Amino acid sequence: MNILRDYTRAISAARAALGDLFNIDDYPHGKKENDMKATNKFPVEISVSHGTLRNQDLIPAFLEAVSHLAPAVYEQMTMGIFPAVPQYAQEDDDHEWWYTETAYWVLEQLDDVLNDYAPDGYYFGAHEGDGSDFGFWKIIDEEE
Repeated sequence: MNILRDYTRAISAARAALGDLFNIDDYPHGKKENDMKATNKFPVEISVSHGTLRNQDLIPAFLEAVSHLAPAVYEQMTMGIFPAVPQYAQEDDDHEWWYTETAYWVLEQLDDVLNDYAPDGYYFGAHEGDGSDFGFWKIIDEEE
């Protein structure tokens, strides 16, 4: 399996879904993320990654979502001295890095960022009915 092909496929799918939903062209990198969060209006729930629990699949898809919702956070995570996913891991689907505590930490950080940037009334995480479907889901009030 070619990790770069799969990585690119996951990024393209997430970009296609998120780009339309968030009108990304309206939000230049210089805009404050808090302003972006306040203007996000989800017309529907959206899946960011489905059918897998592998770090090799989840991390690239979550990173793509972060790139749209919080460009400054994305830049910090990918362009810093210690990028979120090392190049050698991006090139090798079976590299041991994907199974390290660091990879799980990166996944947790991405999950936290996405949940923080979910619009009011939505959360980011696994779908109640399908634990392998990660995305933005409407919070259902049990009292309703």
